[in-house]
Amino acid sequence: MEVMISRMTAKDGFSFNSFCKSSDLRYLFQKSGHKLPSSSNTIRSIVIQFSESVKANMINEIQKLQMQNQKFSLTFDEWTSRKNRRYLNINLHSDKQHRNLGLIRIQGSSSAEHCVNLVEEHLKIFNINIKDDIVAITADGPNVMIKVGNLMPCFQQRCFAHGIQLAIIDILYKDLPEEEAQDQEGLRRFQEIDNADQSELSDVDDDDNEGSFIVDCIPSSVKIASNYKDLITKVRKVVKIFRRSPTKNDLILQKYIQEEHDKRLELILDCKTRWNSLVNMLERFYIVRLCISKALIDLRSEIRFTETEWFAINDLKNSLQPVKLGVKVLCRRDATLITAETTVRFILEKLDNQSTPLSTKLAAALRRRIKQRRIDLTGTLLYLQNPIKFENDLKNPDDTFLLPKKTIIRKEIKKLLERVLSNEHGEKILCASNTASCSNNSDEDQEQDESRTLSLKEELEMKLQKEYPEVKVIESKVLSKNLENVLKKEMIAFENDGTKDRYLRMAYEYLLTIPPTSVEAERAFSAAGYIRNNLRTSLGDESINSLCFLRSYFQNNDI
Repeated sequence: MEVMISRMTAKDGFSFNSFCKSSDLRYLFQKSGHKLPSSSNTIRSIVIQFSESVKANMINEIQKLQMQNQKFSLTFDEWTSRKNRRYLNINLHSDKQHRNLGLIRIQGSSSAEHCVNLVEEHLKIFNINIKDDIVAITADGPNVMIKVGNLMPCFQQRCFAHGIQLAIIDILYKDLPEEEAQDQEGLRRFQEIDNADQSELSDVDDDDNEGSFIVDCIPSSVKIASNYKDLITKVRKVVKIFRRSPTKNDLILQKYIQEEHDKRLELILDCKTRWNSLVNMLERFYIVRLCISKALIDLRSEIRFTETEWFAINDLKNSLQPVKLGVKVLCRRDATLITAETTVRFILEKLDNQSTPLSTKLAAALRRRIKQRRIDLTGTLLYLQNPIKFENDLKNPDDTFLLPKKTIIRKEIKKLLERVLSNEHGEKILCASNTASCSNNSDEDQEQDESRTLSLKEELEMKLQKEYPEVKVIESKVLSKNLENVLKKEMIAFENDGTKDRYLRMAYEYLLTIPPTSVEAERAFSAAGYIRNNLRTSLGDESINSLCFLRSYFQNNDI
């Protein structure tokens, strides 16, 4: 009964009072051999107690991973509820999975020092030490979060998805002063695709959206740029003509769409504060452009689209499509700094190939924002992934994707290992022998696959698979006091025969835990907004923390 009540409140959205007031629920529980308490406070106590038991099991799991010398990374962010209460969400990432550690209520000032203290105190509950157990933190880019990263002993990675978000604002929306843009960045939020404004986007087909989040929320104070404003306003006006009149839509527009496409295709109206929905609107609008033109003539409307305007719509759509796909891949739960590098390169390659004024401007803005977020750890991980490819990229430098020298790579690995292994004092390190997954397709099979026309999504997935070649791993049980000399020898062996010795393998596994985006914290805020809805506005801090924690637990364990 405790599990069922906790799952129904955290995952299905039932309020505590519903178990007391619903005769059907009480009847169903009675038929299952359970007698529901008659007090909502007792229901609340059951949920919180179950949350504590799950937390205890999670602490044991984390301790087992620590005994195997596994390290973690963090994502966290701040959220303000409808009752104007501020919370901090923390997520723990390992190489294979993530764990939501719950919400922390922020009392008083939200300074960087206060934030660091809150994180450290909350991690102590799970017996986690920032210095010894945490490789890096990933957060968005407001000044307070940058300062938080500077105060912590671990590395800091700024969210790539937020960087792409700002690049979109730079080009398609009115420019903001740099300081205001930094402040606005902290206000961005993620929207779950399958929960996003269903009234507007219900006709959009997406067969792979489970658990994926995208950054697409534009502050209401930021308006569309003047060179696109008239065109987008005109498109919205036409969409509203048919969406607001079932007669015009069914008898005129859908008649032409049925003749041309053999199915109904409804026009999509975008949300003005979500650039992702703008892409959806333009995609559908351009597909049925001939039908729209005929329907406008039948309606004797004065609205007409010139060839130049249709070209501009297509240009805008084509420029935003790879960005939309790339952000979705960046926000996947299995994303790493390697897949982030490949994804961003893919976006820029597609924009450069288009060679239109818009794509050129967007690519330049994206390069500028990505350069602000790339750190030497990305180059270090790329080297540990594939030293041959790293050498080739080093010979052909790209100003956006600058790679560190091997001396810097060695220093970064040494800095990481000395910090996280500082308390071991020569003891044996137990490491899980995980090898990177690889694609076993032969070159002939790949050529056959590439011979057919690939969609953007298929092309990107193929690029991601190629980034994981098989590498040999050997286990060494000798700890050396002269770490830098050992690293030099391991790097030479790695470059000669592709064998990762102990320290390189540990550094590789640790760096793989770093997520490229802070999306997991935003997922928790999306869940918190779902939990603390209009029917449950009086939830206390302990209740909302337990519900968010359990919601993530049930979703991750699929129970």
